[in-house]
Amino acid sequence: VKIMNIYEKITNEIIKAIETEKILPWQKPWSVNLAKNLVSGKTYRGFNAVYLNSLPFKSPFWMTFLQCKTLGGKVKVGEKARMVIYWEKNTYEDRETGEQETGILSKYYQVFNLDQTEGIPEAKIPKLEIRDRNPIEEAERILRDFPNKPEIRFHNQDKAYYSPSLDL
Repeated sequence: VKIMNIYEKITNEIIKAIETEKILPWQKPWSVNLAKNLVSGKTYRGFNAVYLNSLPFKSPFWMTFLQCKTLGGKVKVGEKARMVIYWEKNTYEDRETGEQETGILSKYYQVFNLDQTEGIPEAKIPKLEIRDRNPIEEAERILRDFPNKPEIRFHNQDKAYYSPSLDL
């Protein structure tokens, strides 16, 4: 399977979700529970992070079919795996020169979200802080009720911050 076909497949899946399920993945609230592999504990990065975090699962944990089985669980009937892509350095011999060359090899594998599985013992699942509140409504209430609140300005940066020296 060619990598561009994989990207195209995933992109089409996101577009279909937006059109049919009215999911807008970029409207998720800020969260510390980013998509990560349940076994390795590694947080997904790059395209994989964007893709997996956009999916409508409550759990941030993902695993391969074999990892699920090794943990004592099984994938629920009818559940669909999602593709993740990774790159690794690869050394190979150039056929024309016979010299060792280094290149990047792309691979993909299929993962399931913890919500798509059953039977994994709770002791093997890290505890997470789950927030069942709307942070926008709560932020508005805090701002509304805050005495002598600082001025709020919008800026063209990728994060929110408070400036004590300017009190804004």
